[in-house]
Amino acid sequence: MSSQRAHLQQAVGEHFGRQLSAYTLIFHQVVAEHLGLNATDLKCLDLARAEPRLTPGRLAELTGLTTAAVTSILDRLEQAGFVRRERDPSDRRKILVSPLAERAEEVARLFAPLDQ
Repeated sequence: MSSQRAHLQQAVGEHFGRQLSAYTLIFHQVVAEHLGLNATDLKCLDLARAEPRLTPGRLAELTGLTTAAVTSILDRLEQAGFVRRERDPSDRRKILVSPLAERAEEVARLFAPLDQ
């Protein structure tokens, strides 16, 4: 492959990568606003859906946020009916974050067009 072709492929890839990144960010922001959340709350909710035994400490680790910030996020998600915090039955010192099915269906409907 010629260096000119490789350079062109790289430029096209970077252009579309930036566009995809921007559109993804905008999409997530719009979905979050529709749900009454902010984009960070929405991403934390997604992490909670992906990890069944998620603790607030693990969420802080995954996101790089402080534990205080995670507490605020979980307060908002819990108040809005997206998650519930429960004591771990095997270790009552731990708190587990559980997504609630009622709101999960609403979120799934908003992301459904991406799956098609």
